[in-house]
Amino acid sequence: MIGKLLIVFGLVLGLALSAVSYNVSVADEETTTIRGTVVCLGCTLKKTEGANAACKIYGHKHGLATDDGGLYSFLENKNSEEVITTDKYAMKEVEVTGKVFENAHIIDLEDISVVEGGGGY
Repeated sequence: MIGKLLIVFGLVLGLALSAVSYNVSVADEETTTIRGTVVCLGCTLKKTEGANAACKIYGHKHGLATDDGGLYSFLENKNSEEVITTDKYAMKEVEVTGKVFENAHIIDLEDISVVEGGGGY
């Protein structure tokens, strides 16, 4: 049991340290462009982390999954409403531009565009 706790603690510490080093490079910019795939946050966390998501009951809430394993929510506002609540961009590879709040893994979306040939339902 203690061995498992040490492993979990080590993983959490490693993730925290890697997030700190990445935070410095993005935080200096007012806006940035990130490429990734629009996914349902709950379904993704359920599949990858065993989260107790109930998207079939409460609906899908979309965010951005990046190739480096990052998972970002969109700040809820008029710019992100269509991305978050509809399937228009679901499972499509996109480029998003906006202000990234790294500590919270949130993107204040300014613009989104589908990458040519980038998936979809």
